[in-house]
Amino acid sequence: MDDKVDVDSLTLDFVNAIRLVDIDVTQISFTMKLEADEEYSPNDVDLDPTFDVAVDLNDQVNRARFRVKLSLEFPGTADLLVEMGAVYDLGDQKIDDLPENVIPNFFGKVVLMTLFPYLRSEVSHLTSQAFKNPLVLPILEQGDVVFK
Repeated sequence: MDDKVDVDSLTLDFVNAIRLVDIDVTQISFTMKLEADEEYSPNDVDLDPTFDVAVDLNDQVNRARFRVKLSLEFPGTADLLVEMGAVYDLGDQKIDDLPENVIPNFFGKVVLMTLFPYLRSEVSHLTSQAFKNPLVLPILEQGDVVFK
């Protein structure tokens, strides 16, 4: 069996054994630089968001928050960070018992797809407050961002 198919199958088993219970904001930061140009439009430059992920475990209630942090640098103008979490009831699942590739695959195929609309909305809202025009991030398709 192909390793990719195997990790997808194991990830699907994990998805079917857990339940999404909450989505929350864990961090928002927008820093305008002193030299920012008031006519700056974030849609006029090619921006490349970076994504970081982390997991917070609560063993007492067997829940986990899968966090995705989106960072954007607007050259010479501002820095933006939005981090959100998808909280799952793990039921009988234990993160440490899963094969090593399941969690990165879960982040890329489930968590990011769950949180990205919220992250995208926050980016648009925050940039609409700071700039003349809001930044609307493009739609992500599954597989556009891969976590290792």
